[in-house]
Amino acid sequence: LVARTSLRASAWMSARVPHEVIVVSRQLEDDFDAQYGRATNHIPNGATPPDWTIPVGTDVRQRFGLDGRPYLLNVGRLVPEKAMDQAILAFRDVDTDARFVIVGGSSHTSEYVDRLGELAAADDRVVLTGPIYGDELHELFCGAAAYLMPSLLEGLPLALLEAAMYRLPLIVSDIPPHLEVVESDGLGHRVFRTGDREDMGCAIRQTLVDLPSSADACRQLEQRVTEEYSWKKITSLTEDVYRRAVARRGGSGSSGSRSSG
Repeated sequence: LVARTSLRASAWMSARVPHEVIVVSRQLEDDFDAQYGRATNHIPNGATPPDWTIPVGTDVRQRFGLDGRPYLLNVGRLVPEKAMDQAILAFRDVDTDARFVIVGGSSHTSEYVDRLGELAAADDRVVLTGPIYGDELHELFCGAAAYLMPSLLEGLPLALLEAAMYRLPLIVSDIPPHLEVVESDGLGHRVFRTGDREDMGCAIRQTLVDLPSSADACRQLEQRVTEEYSWKKITSLTEDVYRRAVARRGGSGSSGSRSSG
């Protein structure tokens, strides 16, 4: 009850107190308008394109038995809203030699992580790596066949932007933030009904079938995401918001324009 009250109070303050409000998705923009009648500035998260000059090793793939085998990838916190349990069950229904690699750790969700471990133990194609960073994560992205994002809710997921920039075929639930990135179901970006295990399995199967012909579609999505979510563009938009906030206060100084994201 205390946590719920605190979250509600924080949400109210983020809508009422700042001179300007920044939100990272169109869904949040609509939510602020519907719940608080507050106009906001939609400025999405940015992502950095991969550094293709970094040598790609095979150590981490060999460590987890992935070298030479196709695999789906997911990277993120292991929390219920990311729906990794549903993804494992959907993958279990797919007849494939591919693996499903889940990278991440607990975020005060040890019971949920234990549940994922139990599900993974029942299917030796599912690999839980724990947290991985830096060059080893780059290696996993470079070696992946596709990226699976089954989340029930998101703000705007950085990992999805990164996967698009790695030119990976995407398999995503149909929540609005995902659709902002992929736009629609198609070659190189399959969309399934959120929380629908059977539909997720169909999207996984179709993606695996599409792999030989999806490179051009993935490259086109990468180009659009790289342009739309570039830090240069996002920094410029954010600076404009702060200038408006300062101007609204009569042009006085650095001591107080506030924003919330």
